[in-house]
Amino acid sequence: MGWRGTLRAIEASSRRAARDAERRDKLRRKEAELEDAENAVTAFRDYLTQITTLHIADPATIDWHALATATEPKEPRKTSHHEDQARSKLETYTPTFLTRILKLEKRRRISLQDAIEAAVEQDKKDFAELSERYEQAHTMWKDNKDIAEKLLAGDATAFIDAIRTANRFEQISDIGTRIEVRVTDDRGIYFDLNVMSKEVVPSEKYTLLQSGRLSTREMPKGEFFELYKDYVCSCLLRVAIEAFATIPIKSVVVTAVDEMINPKNGLLEKQALISAFIPKETLDKLNLENVDPSDAMQNFLHNMNFKKTKGFEPVNALEHPSPCF
Repeated sequence: MGWRGTLRAIEASSRRAARDAERRDKLRRKEAELEDAENAVTAFRDYLTQITTLHIADPATIDWHALATATEPKEPRKTSHHEDQARSKLETYTPTFLTRILKLEKRRRISLQDAIEAAVEQDKKDFAELSERYEQAHTMWKDNKDIAEKLLAGDATAFIDAIRTANRFEQISDIGTRIEVRVTDDRGIYFDLNVMSKEVVPSEKYTLLQSGRLSTREMPKGEFFELYKDYVCSCLLRVAIEAFATIPIKSVVVTAVDEMINPKNGLLEKQALISAFIPKETLDKLNLENVDPSDAMQNFLHNMNFKKTKGFEPVNALEHPSPCF
């Protein structure tokens, strides 16, 4: 083979290498695209699960009776623990033969005397730290005792304060839901749940095609409305669960509110979607991990007007049929 033939062979080999590299690059891009599509669908499904299972929660219940009767923290006493040890070392000090020969006894006694002064300062520091912890513990004990006694006596303001201080609704608020609470003179506690569906419930649906590629399309209306209903009912149950774990009440009225078009004036207005009276005794009997949040509403007195083809219709908020505390 002459030099021209050699050159042609080199060029052909280079083109084959370039084609192989392009095919490998295209394959890698396709694999990455399919992986991204699968991850997107998984994330979408996880999100739908998250917004429809908010009621699956087991928050720690605040024992207000225990807080009301809790023992007052004991005030710390001054001690001389470090000083006593340091003085004991000085009083029992016996110089060794080598110390006497090297004439180090005086220096050693001065060092032990200095250690006593340092020990006195350490005792003061320890007492200051104990006093600071005591003040914090005593303040917490007093605050808890005061609010516990007020709650158990039925003080309406204490219920509001306890709910706000506990701040139990972070997970719900993280996905775009605001909660307002009020206590009425007839001893009723009401939670108004602003669900803000436009920010939370997706209007698009993500699925995988047979090819493994991502498909994005508008969510069918019926499917959207059912998802919306499950989300609202799950939020409503979660509010009741957190309320019972936070304050000593027997029942609560939770009303889910969202912006809807008022047919009378054609304007977007906040209107009640569902309002439920939830007794703690009834809620405690449910296996919340297995219930459908929408179906669970059948266990409670509630107002809801829902149509599969139209979604929620406005309803009237319920009033407490009996005192909740």
